[in-house]
Formats: sequence, C-alpha cells, structure tokens
Amino acid sequence: MDTQNWFDVKEFAPKTYMITEAQRFSSFFVIGSTKALLIDTGLGIGDIQRLARSLTSLEIQLILTHTHWDHLGGAHKFERAGVHPKEAAQVTAKIDPSRTQQFVKNYDTSLRPFPPGFDPASYVILPGKETYPVKEGEVIDLGNRKLAVYDTPGHSPGGISLLDDREGVLFSGDMVKPLSPLYAHLPGASVQEYAQSMEKYAALALKVKLVVSSHTEPYRDSSILKEMADGFKAVLSGKKEYREVDSPWGKVKEYSFERFSIWTN
Repeated sequence: MDTQNWFDVKEFAPKTYMITEAQRFSSFFVIGSTKALLIDTGLGIGDIQRLARSLTSLEIQLILTHTHWDHLGGAHKFERAGVHPKEAAQVTAKIDPSRTQQFVKNYDTSLRPFPPGFDPASYVILPGKETYPVKEGEVIDLGNRKLAVYDTPGHSPGGISLLDDREGVLFSGDMVKPLSPLYAHLPGASVQEYAQSMEKYAALALKVKLVVSSHTEPYRDSSILKEMADGFKAVLSGKKEYREVDSPWGKVKEYSFERFSIWTN
C-alpha cells in the first residue's frame, strides 16, 4: 500500500477504505468486482491516485461529493471527475491559494511530516481536467455492488451523497457529521435545503448500517439521521434556542443537540 508516509488508510467495511490526511480530512475508496470508485480527493498534498492504484488494478472512477477545496486536491490527477452540474465549474476553476497557504501555515507537522518532495510554500490546488454530471437517480455499478446517488444540497449547492447497497454505507460528504457541528453557515450553504436533505437521509435510515463523512469516524447508529432531520425542523421553527460561538469564519449561531450541533449565520 503506497501511503507515501502521509495517508492513513482504514478498511472499515469489506473493500471499503477511509483515506485520511492530517487526521481530519477523509476521502473514500470502494472496490467492486469490475471497477473501483474514489469518493473525493482530499488535500492534494500526497498523490491519492497513486495510493488508490496501489490498492487495486481495476479501473478507477472519481466522484466528488462537493467542491470545497479540501475535496478537490487530487482531482487534477484524473482525466474526469463526476460532480453535480451545479458545482461543475468549480472543478476546473482556479482555487484561491489563500486557503492552501492558511492550511500549511497552521498545520502542526508533529502530527505527521509532509510527504517527501512536498513544498509547503508552493502548495496550490491545480484545476481539474474534465467533468461529467452525476445527480440523483443514477446508480454507480461496480460489479458486485452498486451505489445510488442522491442530491443532498445544504452544505453546498450541488452536494451529493451515495448509498452502497451491499454494505449499507452512506457516504455523505460533509453533510452528516455525528458528534460534530453541521456547517450550514458557509457561502453557498442553505439551512432550508439542508433540512430537506436531512429528511431524505431520514427516509433512508433503515437501509443504512454506517454513516460516514469526510471529517468524522464511521458511525454505526443510523437513528441519528432522524434526529438531525428533527433538529433542522426545530431550527427552522424559530423555537430552538442558540448561542453565539466563535468559529474560523467569525461569529456563528450554534444550535446544540445531544449528538450534534448546527451552525448557521
């Protein structure tokens, strides 16, 4: 396995891998009998394509759950990236280098040194090459397992999620983060759309054995999906109390619940 002394790789379900960088940025790799699927590409500090190819000799398809910078890092390594049409333009656009430079400035290299050959001073995310549309109703066929695509905006305008029918794994991007804040405050986010997507997740809960996100550990209690849907209902009703908290984006409203919180503007 070619981790490049940078990636942490965990097989948390059969032929289903969580690929983590800097202890909190994860992509996912799903291997079927005829094809493999990479879900997101992380920071672009290590070569995630090289890592994926060390795990399988099968064709590798790439799909992005959304296009925030920490999901786009390695997309340029692939000839094509699947993405919702609402966010396709971001894949091939120039990424603001202030995001990457802020990361390397704040990164604690005692956690793990950067991989050999990486130059923090010149760290930028290169534009992707080509996109193809992926949206609700499509099924990604990997041979002995299939992943259904769902439109799940809220954290971003064109967010998607994928449900693995064989293993019952819900790949939610940044939407479902148990025991963590749900970010409905970022530019392009929508509390109303987030609430609608959470209702969709709650309707799928009986099919879900594991909920995964790009910033939390795999979570085995899918009942949290209904709790989150109910939480957004409470926020939209105006009856749920909040407190103001400091965040990297300034002051936000935090609505606290037992197993998660919701951040809004």
